[in-house]
Amino acid sequence: MARKLTPKIPRPIKQLGAPRHAKPSNTEIISVEASLDTISGGAVQSGFSIFNQTPVKESLMSDHDAEKMNTTDEMRKAQAATARAMREAMKTTQAEVKAKLVAEKLAAKEAKVTAKAEATAAKAQARADAKAAREARMAELGPQNKMSALRDAKKNYVKSATGLLRSNDELAQALDAVTATNVVPMALALLQLEHNPYARLNVGQQSMNLRNRLRGALKKGLITIARVVEVRDAGGYAIPAGDIATKAIAKAERDAKRHLLTACAAKAETAAA
Repeated sequence: MARKLTPKIPRPIKQLGAPRHAKPSNTEIISVEASLDTISGGAVQSGFSIFNQTPVKESLMSDHDAEKMNTTDEMRKAQAATARAMREAMKTTQAEVKAKLVAEKLAAKEAKVTAKAEATAAKAQARADAKAAREARMAELGPQNKMSALRDAKKNYVKSATGLLRSNDELAQALDAVTATNVVPMALALLQLEHNPYARLNVGQQSMNLRNRLRGALKKGLITIARVVEVRDAGGYAIPAGDIATKAIAKAERDAKRHLLTACAAKAETAAA
């Protein structure tokens, strides 16, 4: 037996939010979505609904709290600006200190260079003065040079009582009997020197240099020959006359014996020839 199909009649769509049962006329019916959308102050965030399809995010803070937050933000910004200003000031100060140190170093370096240049110039001037003094002395000697002057002076050398060659000026005659060892303390006393500037040299060189300084003092008028003789005799620096005579006799005997031996040898060679 065929089944009879009965067409279905669509049921009417019930409106959302509509009351299921009738309410008293004096009661206002408000949907949940409408109640959420009409809350004053924006205390909550309204959600999506057919009545409010665009959610709106609203603040839960009061105007006083919002103003306080804005004030706090301004304070933070001011503090950040102050910190930046302090950092910039510190950088500027460090740069100034660094620049000052660099300037001081450059000034010290320039001062050192200047002092070195002045010292070099002073040394150069001293060398020039010494050279001029030497040239002046050479000019006094005339056309002959120093070595030729010494050779010419040596021609007039004589043997002193001590057995050494000496020149024949007044000082050499006054020191004829003074040995080189005694010339050193005697010259130091005459020149009033506290120490011997030629102590590193041997005795002969010390005596030669100190004799030359005595000649310079005589030339400048600082001492006299009479003073030299006085110091020589007072200090007993000269060899006693008796010792000089004894040495002269002994030397004469040695010379005579040597000459006699030479003569005998010559005669022997002649006889053999």
